[in-house]
Amino acid sequence: MRSLLRQIRGALGTALTWGLGWFLGGLGLYGLFGVLGVGGTGVSAVLQAAVNLGIIGGIAGLGFAAFIRIRYAGRALTDISTGWFGIGGGVASAVLVLGTVAIGRLLTGASTLEPATIAASAGVAATLGAITAASSLAVAKAAAGQIGSPDAAPTVDSHAGRDPRSALRPG
Repeated sequence: MRSLLRQIRGALGTALTWGLGWFLGGLGLYGLFGVLGVGGTGVSAVLQAAVNLGIIGGIAGLGFAAFIRIRYAGRALTDISTGWFGIGGGVASAVLVLGTVAIGRLLTGASTLEPATIAASAGVAATLGAITAASSLAVAKAAAGQIGSPDAAPTVDSHAGRDPRSALRPG
């Protein structure tokens, strides 16, 4: 039971991190659009677009957490390529975002999207997913002291079932 709760907490943490990252990315991107006069230029339009992107990022992060659990469970951080991890994040994000949009439109009876809109949505999701995934792994490696130091090799779930405070105790 404790392991399941830890997995749920980890998935929710990933979703929150991705949602915040996509929100901040959207705030910068849509803010730039506002400065350039593209799309809605008002502050409320920029904030609404960034919030929407943050929600979508949270959904993508939750799905990516499941992908990590399936694909990388038990693997040492040093064994995981940041590039491939980023590609996985991009693919998972594009699939999850397009799937979520398709299900939402199907349930609401909305018309289908134009192919250009679908391609743009998939492209944005893949780009943000790849950046967020690769950044997340880089931060995890840095936090574990892995960048430039292949001696220690914690795994993706190496602290499962242990008290997280034990890492702070000597010996």
